Amino acid sequence: MELSSLAALIGSDIAALGRLGDDATADAATRIVGALGGPINARLLEVLSQVAAELDTQGQPAHVELRVVGSDARLVLIAETGDDEPPAAAPADGDTDARITLRLPAALKVALEAAATAEGVSVNSYIIRRLSAQPSQSTRPQQYGRRRMSGYGRS
Repeated sequence: MELSSLAALIGSDIAALGRLGDDATADAATRIVGALGGPINARLLEVLSQVAAELDTQGQPAHVELRVVGSDARLVLIAETGDDEPPAAAPADGDTDARITLRLPAALKVALEAAATAEGVSVNSYIIRRLSAQPSQSTRPQQYGRRRMSGYGRS
């Protein structure tokens, strides 16, 4: 489904409601619609994500993934067969509903989407699998030798 077209329909509904009032109300509604484009898209994605999560808890031998490319979002039903690699292990504390906002360079996002598509999984599932594969590896460079200090001191 094209999220931008749904957001435009919601915007036109808000503008139509604004036209029910005087010119100042209609003008205010038009400005509000202009400012709400991004937040409406975000809320639509949130709703679709919650729908996918709800469908995943139905106990079926399949899971639902939300796949987003540009402003196009799709709910995809993935049948679980014994041939695929097992899903990433759940965290020990059982909290699988944690969310983060991640800002990354566009080139890295494209690379992640391509890798996830090649594996036939969502970007979210791909990232979880990659992070769960080697949890003990640190990304900090190793430091050898003494720590260096600078500045003024008194002995």
